[in-house]
Amino acid sequence: MPLTRQQFGRDINAVVDVYRADNAWVNRWARWNQRNHMDHYIDAAFRLYDATARNQLGMTLLGGTGIRTCKELIANFGITAANGIQDQQTVWIAQQEEYRRRRGRGEGQGDGNGPVARNPVAVQGVGSILSEKDWTPILNDALIIGAATGHQTFHIALEAKEGPIWRQCEEEAREWQALNQGIRIDYPTWAWQEFMNRNIGMLWDQNYNVPRVLARELIGLSFAGYKPVFRYQELFFMPNPAAPDPTFREYAVGLRQLGFHTNLQRANVMRHISEFLFDDRRAVCVPGDEYI
Repeated sequence: MPLTRQQFGRDINAVVDVYRADNAWVNRWARWNQRNHMDHYIDAAFRLYDATARNQLGMTLLGGTGIRTCKELIANFGITAANGIQDQQTVWIAQQEEYRRRRGRGEGQGDGNGPVARNPVAVQGVGSILSEKDWTPILNDALIIGAATGHQTFHIALEAKEGPIWRQCEEEAREWQALNQGIRIDYPTWAWQEFMNRNIGMLWDQNYNVPRVLARELIGLSFAGYKPVFRYQELFFMPNPAAPDPTFREYAVGLRQLGFHTNLQRANVMRHISEFLFDDRRAVCVPGDEYI
């Protein structure tokens, strides 16, 4: 059952000190340690949590920041924008798509530019791509928890720069599949594992030695009982109807136990993600961590 605003506040406030301590970097742009400002961020998180219940497609797209500026994805899947749009470029794309729709030429209406949803959703307000003002880790977790509470699906969306890497991995997998007919190997799963190792930056920023938001989101799905489904061109996550509703306590404390807040536990974090995705703790890792 979805939480009321009061229940939502109690759930977060039980671990608000964990959020503050483990995400101290938020202080670079937010008044993270001030009570009245924290209330503001909690309110923003609840508005997003509440909006997920009205997601028109019953799904959420996960990926790098580039998906927020992909006009084809925005046109067909919409953005959340429960608190306003985060990026100015995304604002411009959303406005242009709404203008085109008013003129009967919107990309979401099937003008041939990119993927087209069967029933294009509203460009902003209840869409599947996260773009929110007042972003904090609490808000991001609210998206995952809200959608998981509603037993919605999650889909990986690739950024434009990731497309060539994926196509190479898929081509190699299909070649191996053609050469090894009769051998029982899950080639789409192999392709995704290879893709993640070649594109490890989607999970871990090696320049700053910190986890990416997608890594946090995948861990959240693992806590919520989701299961990955691998196909050529598609990776999505299905809910377990018997799983209990996720909580902020479970999410925040679980991340702390993994050492997500400290780059000293990089190998441990990646092992958890690898086991969740591939049932193999060493399936995906940052180069240099292979034997840790």
